[in-house]
Amino acid sequence: VVNDAATALGGRDRVLAVKTMLLEGAGNFVGITSLRYDDDIGFRSAIEQLRDVKRAYDLANTRARFELTRMVEYVFYIGDAPTRTIQGLDGTVAFNINPTNQNATPAFGNQGTGRRLDYLRHPLTLVRAALGPDAKVSNSRTEGGERMVDIAIGNLPPLTLAISATTKLPTRIFEMVDNNLFGDTLQAIEFTDYKTVTGLQLPTLFTNWQDKREIGQIRINRTTVDGDVGNLAAPASVTGAQQAGGGGRAGRGGGGRGGLTSPGDPAQELAKGLWWVSRP
Repeated sequence: VVNDAATALGGRDRVLAVKTMLLEGAGNFVGITSLRYDDDIGFRSAIEQLRDVKRAYDLANTRARFELTRMVEYVFYIGDAPTRTIQGLDGTVAFNINPTNQNATPAFGNQGTGRRLDYLRHPLTLVRAALGPDAKVSNSRTEGGERMVDIAIGNLPPLTLAISATTKLPTRIFEMVDNNLFGDTLQAIEFTDYKTVTGLQLPTLFTNWQDKREIGQIRINRTTVDGDVGNLAAPASVTGAQQAGGGGRAGRGGGGRGGLTSPGDPAQELAKGLWWVSRP
């Protein structure tokens, strides 16, 4: 499945040769609200617009920078000013950047694991990682018109890659997650509208699904491959703080499984699923 996907995207050698990728676009998302599953009216009323979406990848060094402006446009409440968020990833180090003064701060707790998984939720990044030495590929199967395989990179939870049985292009990346509102939930990103970009076939429409409900889309208006994405490395102040405090470690909880983390750690696991988080 992985080899067929690599061939369809542009060939194994071309996939492995990519150094950088920049995605620019816009879209929408359903807000986090308990109204979502009550009825279609509640579900459709909690819409958030996503503007100036930028996702920059340094694939050679496993770095990324994810930016977007969120605009709440609920029909029952429109009172929040637009907010800009900038998230960074440097290897296993996750950090956030203040859009006003560009100051960087560590992303503690389990955000490191989530950010690393977010990095992989693109056909190019996941297939490229699956071709590497840290990948564990298992459970190949066919369901309907899709072929699927589970891919675990390093010590991260697995993601499932689905490809079209006919075109071999990736159709979805999905996983089961423990949602605090809805319990065990299937989260998926569907990829469509593939375009040719410097010898690669890359999707331009990302559709997010939660179980059987569509919860948002992002339309990529511009894809740049091997262009200048700037310096995506984490500042020394961030890496030093995470090493001292224990943030950004791998694992589902971001600080190890079970027991307390090191003294002074801003995120401490008191029991399974129960964390004490403090900020300086």
